[in-house]
Amino acid sequence: LTGALATGAEATGLEAVAELPADDLEILHDFYGESAESLAAVEEKILALEADPTDLETIHALFRTFHSMKGSAGFLQLEVLGKLAHETENMLDRARNGALLFDDNSIALLLTSIDLARGLNDNIGAFLEKGAIPADATLRHLRVGDHVAMIRRFLAGARPVVEPPKPIGKILVERGAVAPADVGEAVTEQLAGSPNTLGTILVDKGKVTPEKVGEALAEQRAQAVQPAVQKTISAIRVDTERLDAMMNSVGEIVIAQSHALKLATEMEGEHAERLQTALYEVERLSRNLQDVVMGVRMMPIGPTFKQFARFVRDSSRELGKEVNFVVTGEETELDKTVIEKIGDPLKHLIRNSLDHGLETPEERLAAGKSAKGTLELKAAHEGGSVIIEVIDDGHGIRRDKVLAKAIAKGLVAADQEVSDEQIRRLIFQPGFSTAEQVSALSGRGVGMDVVKRNVDELRGSVDIESEEGKGSVLRIRLPLTLAIIEGMVVSVSGQPYIVPVLAIVESIRPRPQDIQHVAGQGEVLFFRNEYLPLYRLYEWLGHEPRVTQPEKGIVLVVEDRAGRRALLADDLLGQQQVVIKNLEDNFTKLPGISGATILAEGNVALILDLLGLYDYRQAAAGGVVA
Repeated sequence: LTGALATGAEATGLEAVAELPADDLEILHDFYGESAESLAAVEEKILALEADPTDLETIHALFRTFHSMKGSAGFLQLEVLGKLAHETENMLDRARNGALLFDDNSIALLLTSIDLARGLNDNIGAFLEKGAIPADATLRHLRVGDHVAMIRRFLAGARPVVEPPKPIGKILVERGAVAPADVGEAVTEQLAGSPNTLGTILVDKGKVTPEKVGEALAEQRAQAVQPAVQKTISAIRVDTERLDAMMNSVGEIVIAQSHALKLATEMEGEHAERLQTALYEVERLSRNLQDVVMGVRMMPIGPTFKQFARFVRDSSRELGKEVNFVVTGEETELDKTVIEKIGDPLKHLIRNSLDHGLETPEERLAAGKSAKGTLELKAAHEGGSVIIEVIDDGHGIRRDKVLAKAIAKGLVAADQEVSDEQIRRLIFQPGFSTAEQVSALSGRGVGMDVVKRNVDELRGSVDIESEEGKGSVLRIRLPLTLAIIEGMVVSVSGQPYIVPVLAIVESIRPRPQDIQHVAGQGEVLFFRNEYLPLYRLYEWLGHEPRVTQPEKGIVLVVEDRAGRRALLADDLLGQQQVVIKNLEDNFTKLPGISGATILAEGNVALILDLLGLYDYRQAAAGGVVA
């Protein structure tokens, strides 16, 4: 460690870390993780304080956080972080004592403190991971020095603006309940060592009734918000790699149990029945264990949602727009891996709504709307998926503007008929943007295609609903977990494949008259009073066909962002929970394949990404896809 810090360490404030014993380095690792979480929560509290600068409960909570950070930084000899926490604590101490009322300037100082503290914490994380100091660590250190000086200058010019709660004795005197001399005698008794409160002393002396003291206390409480009682939470930090290893082990148990049960069903006799009964119990227990491990991996999406409050605040001000940011469904739980990867796509969608969706106050008033727009971030469970929506009440997608840009970029012909669905898909094309000029927020066309690519990697989907003049809904559908899915095993040219059950509307064996050929559409299936395009999986997967007549095979009716369609397979082999094995560590990513699994028989089956496979085939055919 010493060698890693030999150059430039002094300029980063991390030089003392090199001398920490191994036990303290473990404490440093815990401090890094806890600080990352607390800083995210603190930012949320600061934004709440901006809405209500007199909220003493929030001020007390912020003070405690920075006070604790200062103490930990001192113990770990993180001098720069300690100075930053100390000066920020001073500002909060002024506020809680009534010497400072937060305004735009002081809120900005608090937010900058958070940014700098987060940067210093990132330095610690990089050091713990790589044993080296980040290249920009010195710059962060210098910025802290400038910021500390700025806080000191600000506090030097601050004036008291908030009166602290009145003493109980003063309230009683003002109410005429006691004489000033009586209060003076009671205070003298307190100073002499009496353990009783002022009100108790006055009641014991017969100077005032308990009811009068109670009324005075109620008035005092109304002047100050009492800090919330801290809830004790029993928790332990676990490395996600351990959870992944545990999940893999549980998955192997499920596979082994399924294989053993299959062998047992092929046996005969009393012992075979007893063995099957025992294996069914093992199956029940392994499923329970699987559910427990899955539960450990699940986290509420609220913290991820709330971290965007700052981004919305800063971006809307930069754009000159007034925005009310609303979060709904923050208790919705997702796999930790999914939550870690969804942040960037959500940020792009929020940026898109702020820049392209919501109007300026003047534009909104001219359109008969309120000056302040609303941007809602919403999450909810739907079946085995989670739906995340970014909803705005802006002007919606301007069809003519999108179409003109698409024609200019050569994505569609000038005389081509383009449906609303195709218009929405165009927005996800790489490099597509309707912005007139490049800004810090948008205009380079690298936003929505990034969203689609990232969501596809999570085996999810993204689509848009919009009504011009009313607003838009940008919707992401994600699996609850990336580890296990409920799968339908189908046979295609004799090979087993897994189709996610959630994608299947129905599986049927059609009648010959249900299959027709339509000019311009090709083969279609007549299903529940509508015609669905029919595709043959053996063609999509490059296999020699075994079943070519749909009425002799099985047809899966599936539905996703691209709509409903029918897929021909040879047969259904069964349904089972499958543990997803990632192929990308050893193989090049294949379009339409999301992973692999081991079946009960012990053979490997590929898991189909039906939407990815459809998009790939459409792109190969020259169609516009999302």
